Amino acid sequence: MVVVGLCARGEVDGALKVFDVMTARGCQVDDRVCSSIVARFSRAGKAGTGLEFYERMRSEFSGFEPGLVTLTAVVHALGLEGRIGEMVELVREMECKGMYADAVLYSSMVHGYTSHGFLMEGLWEHRSMLDKGIAADVVNYTTVIDVLCREGSVERVMGFLDEMERQDATPNLITYTSLVGGFCKRNRLEDAFSIVRKLEQTSVVVDEYVYSILIDNLCKNGDLDRAFSLLEEMENKGVKAGIVRYNTVINGLYKAGDTEKVVKIFEGVVADNFTYSTLLHSYMNRDDATGVMAIRGRLESSGISMDVVTCNVLVKALFMINKVDDAWSLFHKMPEMGLRPNTITYHTIIDMTCKHEKIDKALELFDEYKKDSSLSSIVVHDCLIRALCNKEKLT
Repeated sequence: MVVVGLCARGEVDGALKVFDVMTARGCQVDDRVCSSIVARFSRAGKAGTGLEFYERMRSEFSGFEPGLVTLTAVVHALGLEGRIGEMVELVREMECKGMYADAVLYSSMVHGYTSHGFLMEGLWEHRSMLDKGIAADVVNYTTVIDVLCREGSVERVMGFLDEMERQDATPNLITYTSLVGGFCKRNRLEDAFSIVRKLEQTSVVVDEYVYSILIDNLCKNGDLDRAFSLLEEMENKGVKAGIVRYNTVINGLYKAGDTEKVVKIFEGVVADNFTYSTLLHSYMNRDDATGVMAIRGRLESSGISMDVVTCNVLVKALFMINKVDDAWSLFHKMPEMGLRPNTITYHTIIDMTCKHEKIDKALELFDEYKKDSSLSSIVVHDCLIRALCNKEKLT
């Protein structure tokens, strides 16, 4: 079936076009087609659109009678949308029609309940499934474990892991990733690391996401040496770290003042705006004019289109190292770069202009700032008032 194949490849728009052509030619609509489209919308984060398609099916095709597969997809979509009452009512209707829930349907219900705060209801449904003799698989258990970890109830999770072993539902990487995140949430980093080391002794390959959870939490706790070591460990194992992970460590090192390690990491990654902003902050706070100019040069030759945040940081950095003309030139070029100065931009340049004894020029810029009704901040007014008071020009 073409529609099902397109949905499997994630091409839901193409699937809908084929569906419309098929139905216009009088082709029958079956359960598999409907479930594929509804499920694909859910996987694409558009569960509401999938439900709209289901309602269209019910209203336009009188001969269509949804089966267990389609209704399971609908239950899952209702859960994703937080329409818990409708989800429960639909399951009740299915039971009245003799459609008894299987492990997939229970997993959808548990996910719907727990993802919207109904933890006890979700756990009750999981237990109800087991009491009915329906064998839970790794997906069922991982759904429960994930929500318990997000709630910080890692102690309860250990019982579920034991139960999984008794049921021959072997935990997978997703299961263990949830557990690592749960331990980190409770600030039990050593327990999280023990899970990772245990995984390394199995056939399960630890991926970037698991490492990222550990690195993020190490940085939050200020253990930057260990975070840096984890990055090196990832590199040695061939696990590619994305720029977001590097930025987390770079930001932590910058806050700790370890510029040497920041530069070491920077030399080996393809930087983005956040990376350059962090480095500019680091050199600017150390009054390192050479470092600021070096990063500026790297940024301009990198081919990266600056965003307004990076531009604001560079403007401030240039002022602070007395490259006033360069700072003003960059400010005036912002429209050519497709950037619109925001409140932070104006606050930065008005404040710095005042500090460089150019009060009249700051007043002209303030008049320009006031013309834009979308920009309003007491901070901008305060910095100018203070400068005027200092110069005794307040009338």
